[in-house]
Amino acid sequence: MIPLDQQQNNVYYEDRMTSVEENNKRTNMRALSLMDRAIYRPGQKVYFKTILYDDHVQQGKVLERQNVKIYLQDGNRQKIDSISLTTNLFGSVHANFQLPSKALNGNYNLLVFHESKQLDQQYFQVEEYKRPTFEVTFEPNKFTYTSKDTAVFIGKAESLSGVSLIGAAVKYKVSFYNTKEGKDIVHSDSTTTIDAKETLRYGYH
Repeated sequence: MIPLDQQQNNVYYEDRMTSVEENNKRTNMRALSLMDRAIYRPGQKVYFKTILYDDHVQQGKVLERQNVKIYLQDGNRQKIDSISLTTNLFGSVHANFQLPSKALNGNYNLLVFHESKQLDQQYFQVEEYKRPTFEVTFEPNKFTYTSKDTAVFIGKAESLSGVSLIGAAVKYKVSFYNTKEGKDIVHSDSTTTIDAKETLRYGYH
């Protein structure tokens, strides 16, 4: 005969082993979505890649041959497009969505579902923006000035291709924070031009 307390210990041990085996068999499915940029203009294509994986501590792996459905959600939280995909041998899928040419500006979402469970949500921005065509840079300031000094700042303006913009007008503003009044004070608000040495200079006192 087996003592009662030993039987209880055996039952506890068997239940614990069963629980461990069930946890080892359970798939902790997760998804990670990657996009080619964080901001798009209306009418552009949104390229993405999603990876499905099991995040089990000991038996984690990518999940192949899994069916997923990915939705495109606009700034009003309305689903405007979707696509069904199956993960490859590397546990990933990739595709693109075409944004409407008259898409609303705002925060859009990429939603990843496996069956009825949402696995991932990736945010991105849609807005009308223009790429800059030039760049203005200044040399680091190496001096400390008093209120009676004249501070001189030297910089240059170039197109993004590296061509100096000689003769171009540059509007600038110089301001400082007044601690007594608790606000910014505009000291100078004017326009200067770039000289033949390809630099723009201005001083204030």
